[in-house]
Amino acid sequence: MESLGGHQINASQAVAPNADGTMDVLFCNDAGGVGRVSRDGDIVWRASEAPGLFNCTPVVADVNYDGQDEVLFCDMSGGIHIYTLTGDKIGTLYEHGGIEGIPFVFDVDGDSNVELVVPSVDGWISCYRLTVD
Repeated sequence: MESLGGHQINASQAVAPNADGTMDVLFCNDAGGVGRVSRDGDIVWRASEAPGLFNCTPVVADVNYDGQDEVLFCDMSGGIHIYTLTGDKIGTLYEHGGIEGIPFVFDVDGDSNVELVVPSVDGWISCYRLTVD
C-alpha cells in the first residue's frame, strides 16, 4: 500500500458502493488529504484539501438528491468539502469555526428536504437546508 500522506489518518468511514458488496474506506488526514482506499489497500482516489487538518469522520449521504451518495469531509478551518464517491469534487461550504464533531444529514423539520447540521469548535451549531434548484 502506498502512503496516504500526513503523519496519521485522523478519521475513516467504511462505505459499500461496490457492486460485489465489498467495503472500501474513506479517509482524511492531518496533511489535508482525503480519499478512498479499497479493501485490498489500493488507493481508489485521493485529493488534497491542504492546508486542511481533518479531525472529523467523513459523512456519507445523498446531499444533492441525485440518488447517489456523496461524502462530506469537514476540516478544522471550517471547510465542508463535498465529493462524489468516485472522487469528483462538488464544492465546499464554510462554517464559522473548525469542525471536530461529526455533522449529520437528515430531514430536521419534516419538509422532505434534508438538512446538514454541523457543530463547530467555536460553539456554533449550524443547519444548512440542502435543496436543488
